[in-house]
Amino acid sequence: MIGNRSLRILVVEDDIMVALDAAEILQGAGYNVIGVADDFEEAMRVDAVRPPDLALVDLHLMSGYSGVAVAAALGKRGIACLFVTGSAPDRAAEAYALGCLLKPFDDRSLVQAVGAAEDVLDGRPVRALPRNMRLYRRFAVPRTESASIQAASHEILPVPGG
Repeated sequence: MIGNRSLRILVVEDDIMVALDAAEILQGAGYNVIGVADDFEEAMRVDAVRPPDLALVDLHLMSGYSGVAVAAALGKRGIACLFVTGSAPDRAAEAYALGCLLKPFDDRSLVQAVGAAEDVLDGRPVRALPRNMRLYRRFAVPRTESASIQAASHEILPVPGG
């Protein structure tokens, strides 16, 4: 097991079956999934009962809300978000999340993505980043001096080996 696995996770996904599957994968990896939600209101209800440390948020949700609205609301409460979506968000949305895990992903990529988010939240260098994940530069832990110089820009990090 990597990390302390005490990270409390909320999964916010339009397709509740996908959310439940992600929750099961993460629980199997030892993470504490505190809830799943398919829209803004449910995400806020879960947060009110037991705030997560990290929310995995799809960009397209039910009830007309976007995942960006969920990430913005959770961010105001100090909760980190990781977008999990089929297409990368526009640059304006990047301000509300640590990064983005693109669908489709496999079990290993999901667990690695949460591990990378956990590394960032704990202030550690990111140990592993799945091929289909991007961290936004303002959250990335620089690995080299040149990366440190570039970290001030607000762009998506290239994927190692990608």
